[in-house]
Amino acid sequence: MCPIGKSCGLPSISGYSPGGLCLTQSGFSGNYTPFNLDTCRIMIAMLDRDYTGKMGFNEFKELFAALNGWKQNFMMFDHDRSGTVEPHEMNQAINAMGYRVSPNALNIIIKRYSKGGRICFDDYVACCVKLRSLTGNN
Repeated sequence: MCPIGKSCGLPSISGYSPGGLCLTQSGFSGNYTPFNLDTCRIMIAMLDRDYTGKMGFNEFKELFAALNGWKQNFMMFDHDRSGTVEPHEMNQAINAMGYRVSPNALNIIIKRYSKGGRICFDDYVACCVKLRSLTGNN
């Protein structure tokens, strides 16, 4: 995560952050938590079509729309509103996004993105970015 008060050069997903803090995840328990810096980097790379390492306004709008869709999907399967999804919920969430993965691929996804048997929103977004890039749904 970005150090508190340190600028990562990215706007906030919930509105412009005067301090320039990283994109934030919000809406699960009313708090705002910065995304992991690696997640920020892969989100930018997903849309950085001119390879500058920066996002223009239209690219940001596209990222914002993708994040909102992923958040809605995540919340639909976070039945206990813990801010995490369990492995069987992750399978349902991936299917709801239109992806069909083999049981072996699902096990790899869960091993890669879960901590303590649950997948937090930050890791869920990282998984969505990876699925999007692997399937060419840019």
